[in-house]
Amino acid sequence: MRKILFTLLTALMVLNISAQVKYDISGTVPTVFNGKEMYLLFAASQQISDYESTPITNGMFHFEGTNNSEDIACVTATIDGKDISCYFVLENAPVTIDFTGDTPIIKGGELNNKYNAYRVEQIALSREHNVEKFPDYQKEMQNNATTETRRNEIKAKLAKYKEDMLELSKKHVTLNEDNIVGAFLFLNIYNNLSIAEKDAILAKAGGKFKTYSPVESILQQMTAAKTKAIGTDYTDFKMADKDGVKHNLSEYVKNNKVTMVDFWASWCGPCRREMPYVKAAYEKYHNKGFEIVGISLDKDKASWLKAVEDLDLNWIQLSDLKYWQCAAARLYGINSIPASILIDQNGKIIAADLRGDNLSTKLEELFK
Repeated sequence: MRKILFTLLTALMVLNISAQVKYDISGTVPTVFNGKEMYLLFAASQQISDYESTPITNGMFHFEGTNNSEDIACVTATIDGKDISCYFVLENAPVTIDFTGDTPIIKGGELNNKYNAYRVEQIALSREHNVEKFPDYQKEMQNNATTETRRNEIKAKLAKYKEDMLELSKKHVTLNEDNIVGAFLFLNIYNNLSIAEKDAILAKAGGKFKTYSPVESILQQMTAAKTKAIGTDYTDFKMADKDGVKHNLSEYVKNNKVTMVDFWASWCGPCRREMPYVKAAYEKYHNKGFEIVGISLDKDKASWLKAVEDLDLNWIQLSDLKYWQCAAARLYGINSIPASILIDQNGKIIAADLRGDNLSTKLEELFK
C-alpha cells in the first residue's frame, strides 16, 4: 500500500511540475525609460497586487521565473505620463518584446505566433480605419457646432470599426478553440456576444481554452445565471437564520402565492435605499400571499442584525455570513446587489431584479 501511495504521489508531483511554465522574458525599450520599473502582470490573477517588477537598464529589461500554468501577461512602464505596454503569452519558450518601433514586436513560441497572427490583422484593420483620427472624431462630437449629418457620419465610422474588430476577434477565437489565445480573445469580446454566440463558442472550445481560470469563472457564472432565468424552475437551498436554525427556501415558496428572494447587505448603500420600496410592497401584499426571504451577504453577524433592526425588516432573514461567497448568491449567479428573484407558488421564476416602483407594479399585476 505504501508503495502504491508513493507511486501516486510521485505521479502527481510530476504532473504538477510539467504543468508549470518556466518563463524567460526580455525586451528593449527607448532609453528614456532607463531607471524606471518595468512591471509584469498576469491576466488570470484575481489580485491587483500580483505582479513582478524589474529595473530598466541600458534600454533593456528581463524577467524569469515560474508560473502555475500558461497565461496571458502584460509588461508595462510609465514615464512623465507616457506609457508603453504589450500583451503576450506566458509560455514555455523564451519571449522577446521590442518597444523601440511604432508598435511592439513580440517573438516567442507557438502560442505567441498564434497571438501575433491576430495582432498583424488587428494592426492592419486599425490602419485601414484610420484609428489615429479617433481622438479628432471625439472632439468633433463634443463640439456644439458639429452638424447632425457629420455626427451620424462619425457614429457610422466608429460602429463599422467596432463591427470589423468584433468579427476579427471571433475569427481568431475559432482558430484557437483549444488554447488560451482563443480564451483571451473570447474574454475581450464576451460582453459584445449574444447568449447564443457564447454558447456556440464554448460548445466547440476545449483543452486549455476551457480550463483557463477566467473562462472557468465565466462558465460558472453562466451556469448560475441560468438558474434565475424567467420561466425556469427555482433551485432550492438551505440557510440559517439569526438563531442558527436552518430553513429551506421551499418552505416559503409552497406556502405563498409569490415569494421574493432579496439579496442585500448592511454595507450596501443601494440596498438600503431600495428598502422603502420593498417594505411598502411587503406591507401592501403580505396578507394577500406575498413573502420575502432576505439573504444577507454580510460577514459580520452584529452588523447584519443591527441593519435588520434599524431598517425594521419584518420578514425572514437568512445568512451564512460568507460575504460574496454566500452559497445562495453563488447558486443564482449574483455578482452585484441589490438583486432579487420573484417565484410563484408553482416554483417558476417570474421576474428578477425589480427595482423601485417596478416591484409594486409587478405585484399589482400578479394579485389582481
